[in-house]
Amino acid sequence: MKGFPFRIFAPLVVFLLGAVLVASSAKHEIEQKDVVEGRAAQIVIGKSTWKDVERVFGRKYFVTEPKEKDRRQKVWLMDYPMLRQDEHDVIFVINRETGIVEEQLIELLESDFGRRLFQGGWYESDLVRRLVTEFHAPYCLKDHPWRTPEYKGIVVGKSKRVDVEASFGKADSVSECGSEERNFSSLEYSRLSGFDGRVIFSVNCSSSVVEGVFLQPSPPWPLEKALATYGDGYCYRRYFIREDPQLGELSEYGPLEESPRGNLVQIEYRSLAVVLHLDDTWHRIYLIVYELHREMRRGNQ
Repeated sequence: MKGFPFRIFAPLVVFLLGAVLVASSAKHEIEQKDVVEGRAAQIVIGKSTWKDVERVFGRKYFVTEPKEKDRRQKVWLMDYPMLRQDEHDVIFVINRETGIVEEQLIELLESDFGRRLFQGGWYESDLVRRLVTEFHAPYCLKDHPWRTPEYKGIVVGKSKRVDVEASFGKADSVSECGSEERNFSSLEYSRLSGFDGRVIFSVNCSSSVVEGVFLQPSPPWPLEKALATYGDGYCYRRYFIREDPQLGELSEYGPLEESPRGNLVQIEYRSLAVVLHLDDTWHRIYLIVYELHREMRRGNQ
């Protein structure tokens, strides 16, 4: 009995595989064409809103900002990354005040980072969506000036421990320096007028100067309450965090890498030198910080 006639059927197998690949490629091109020319055609520039974009394209997109050098605070971007390396992203430019689509772009993503996240099922956080769509929060620009922080007459970087005790009396809890390894002591007040929660003053051990004031609301504030309390003039920043923060502790975060797609979100009031730290899940403020900006700290050294 002779063996299977591979020489006869091999060309047929190759032909069938090639046909499958061609059909698959054609299907992919049709799907890509539908994304760019089909669904995107349903969005009317100057009339449709970001809600229409979500309805047509879905909620799986990135909220991004224009690049620093040409960023306009009047717009934000809805970025829908395509999953293949050779595909272009579909990007909608949204007016921050009206929510109307001003422009539609088709361009390559700068890196494959977003594509990897999307393949893993990741999606943009609702917190960032709310900040941009409900509260029209711009992304913080590096050249926005910071002022010197002040909390109820205590000027960070200038006032001393004796000033705190003269203003608020004896602290409910004191963490003294105690050893040469400690750089800061802390004075904690839990019953200060006008604030429900803990207020902690961080004091430099060597100079007795107040280096920061940390407010921990109890219970944590809803986002709406925090923005109503501090008013307009806020912006948001995002960071990638390499080490999980120990919530409730005064220790600093691990190394932070700022990125418009970072997983840690902060709200800044630079005219007040106040930073609000948020819980991404519940959209609540668990920490309010009055602290010298990095550039100001360098100037004081």
